[in-house]
Amino acid sequence: MTLKQWLVSTMLFTSLVACGTSTPPVKDLSNTQTRAGLVHSILSASTFKCMDVANGSMALGGLIVQFGCHGGLAQQFVLDSVVAPIVRIRNVNSNLCVTPTGYRGYSTPSMQLVQSSCNTPYANFTLENRVATSSGTTLTVTIRWAYDSAYCIDVPSGARIDSLILQAYPCHGGLNQRWTIR
Repeated sequence: MTLKQWLVSTMLFTSLVACGTSTPPVKDLSNTQTRAGLVHSILSASTFKCMDVANGSMALGGLIVQFGCHGGLAQQFVLDSVVAPIVRIRNVNSNLCVTPTGYRGYSTPSMQLVQSSCNTPYANFTLENRVATSSGTTLTVTIRWAYDSAYCIDVPSGARIDSLILQAYPCHGGLNQRWTIR
């Protein structure tokens, strides 16, 4: 993506944030931008399981796992705009944000994802490598951690196990680091 394309996409995202609406019948993501303030499910492109707050936890430190998609509150997330292109992934039930835990600098091999306060720089992510479906209702992205951009949200080994804890892992471009936002 060229600098000009990035600037245009950032301006589009900012304008969507400024005039986002609460609940349209269909989410139009055809311009490869998410609609801030709308509820989304986030589906692994490798396992076809949804990002989920384990056991619907409302607690700080509650684990973020993958689980068969059912559309319940534990699988409903809002992408809150911080400053374009930064977003926070907030669960609608707990009102807490997805955050890696256990960061010890560049040598950290992987970090479990948990719920934490949204008022921390550790809760910031960018959505990269955007690809929208032809209908414009879903968007496939890589979710990169903004605090240390070497890490992306990852399904460990691409395993298709329910309740598997998701992680922040060094970005490698694999399918287990691709997510469909719908």
